[in-house]
Amino acid sequence: MSSTDEQYSNPAAALSDAALGELQLRQQPFTTRPDSGETFVDGIAEAQLDDIKQALISGDDLLLILGPEGSGKTTLLNQLGAKSGQRIQCFSVRGSERFSTANLFAGMIEAFKKEPPDDLKLMLDELIPCLQVMADHNTLGAVVLDDAHLIPETELTKLLGGMLYLNSSDETLLRVTLAAPTEFEERIPELLPEGADLPYSSLAIDAFDKVRSAAYLDYRLQQAGLTDEFPFSDNEIAAINEEAGGRPGLLHTVAARHLNNRDENFISEIPPELKERKKKAAGGGLFAKFGGTKLIAGGLALAMILAGLFWLKPNSNDVPDDRYKVVESKKIETEKVAETEAPQLPDNGNTAEKVDAEKPTTENLSDQNQTIATGSSSNVQSDATETDPAIAAVKAEAAKAEAQRLAKLELAAEQKAAADKLEQEKLAAEQAAQAKLAEEQAAQAKLAEEQAAQAKLAEEQAAQAKLAEEQADEPKVAEAAAANAATDDDQQNAQSSLNNLESPNWILVQNPALFTVQMSASKDRKSVEDFLTRTGLEPPNSIFSFERNGTTWYALVHGLYNDIEEARRDIEKMPADTRSNQPWIRAVGRIQKAMKDQ
Repeated sequence: MSSTDEQYSNPAAALSDAALGELQLRQQPFTTRPDSGETFVDGIAEAQLDDIKQALISGDDLLLILGPEGSGKTTLLNQLGAKSGQRIQCFSVRGSERFSTANLFAGMIEAFKKEPPDDLKLMLDELIPCLQVMADHNTLGAVVLDDAHLIPETELTKLLGGMLYLNSSDETLLRVTLAAPTEFEERIPELLPEGADLPYSSLAIDAFDKVRSAAYLDYRLQQAGLTDEFPFSDNEIAAINEEAGGRPGLLHTVAARHLNNRDENFISEIPPELKERKKKAAGGGLFAKFGGTKLIAGGLALAMILAGLFWLKPNSNDVPDDRYKVVESKKIETEKVAETEAPQLPDNGNTAEKVDAEKPTTENLSDQNQTIATGSSSNVQSDATETDPAIAAVKAEAAKAEAQRLAKLELAAEQKAAADKLEQEKLAAEQAAQAKLAEEQAAQAKLAEEQAAQAKLAEEQAAQAKLAEEQADEPKVAEAAAANAATDDDQQNAQSSLNNLESPNWILVQNPALFTVQMSASKDRKSVEDFLTRTGLEPPNSIFSFERNGTTWYALVHGLYNDIEEARRDIEKMPADTRSNQPWIRAVGRIQKAMKDQ
């Protein structure tokens, strides 16, 4: 399941049939994707996207997007990938415990239709010219990682170290964006490679207020087919937003519950813990069976003892019966009889043989019970003094033996049930592991397809840029003729702008801690000079040259600033045509290093 689909897989956010009918919706509003495939974007979300894109273009190399679970970070990253434009090329990845930095960089290389090497450093060396081609077409590469807190620390360190290695040249080739819970920011110092200093920017995703929550729920309901009025009052929206903590990921569940509870016949889904108990109860048939057998056996033994006491007590009936001869009346203590061995009988051979024949099996005990019940004088000894304790002892022994036998059967059944359950759990765990592996393989395959599609798009954009450059070269003759026909005033203004141009080595004598703005760069110095003449930038301005892939380039830099924010404010004040080439804030020290190394 992709990260964009997970928010729609919560069954607790499903509306009942009654609620769907009441609102006349054609589909579930909170558990299915909108028909259009779009996501909710309001003015605040647009501003957040603009901040992210601006931070990627001219900010620090590392950007953190922080917020609690369900706050909308994943949705924001999806919007960034869909609306980043030609200026940013996003390589989007979902974080997990199985994340591999080497696989990420290998996939990026494959997106450029190249075979990645096995060694990580060789991968980075292979990736540098690929990213350089994108930079030549004014496109910045950005790795966008969702759920970064799930990635092992060693892999995050490798990723940040790889980014620092790629950006160790004279310009930034790759930036990294990590989305994670707010507390993830505390881990950043521990993730940096040893001795590395990496400034970073962060963007906090704020919770929805009740106004944004109402707009979001209204959007979801309308996407599902709502044509009537919005079904929540202001008080209900306030309660829903407070319960969900302003997090859009929880608004689905809370809003669905409010709508479902309006139906008095609605029965909410059984909680998972009750489902598990019910399942265990249903699966414990074998145990329950033997548990019931134990109760039956105990009841049978007790009934047999009571029956024996009833039949062996002195006969108080007034009707004479000469089948029995009472020699002596004795009080029998049933508890002691049940717990002790059979008492010794008087020296009567016939009686002893009778007892020995009745003790070994339950079948003999059953025959004897039948004999006592029918009162047959042929199977009962005439001497009550000799038969009463013997019969009670035999019954007690038989009941005890039967109870022990049933207990052993129950114990064996419980052990077998436990072994079967353990085997089933093991099989279920193996199946779950296989399913998870298959899901991860599918996710990797999908990522590879997305990266291939992105690479294809980058190639198409490069082809379009090349075509535009060739088309731009065709009217050069016409432009030269038009330049020759310019008025004397225009020539004087152009000459004035060029006279105010600093020397090519001007940047080398400046403070390396300052910042400047690269306004334009081209292989043709004349086109850079024309840009300066056309825009009329105030001094200081300087055009310096540098080598790139064996070709000499010319870059126009403008102004000196103490920090990035000061430079950014100056750029915002410039006219639109002056900012047409995407001004680039650069450190003076990095330009000096690039000029000295060539």
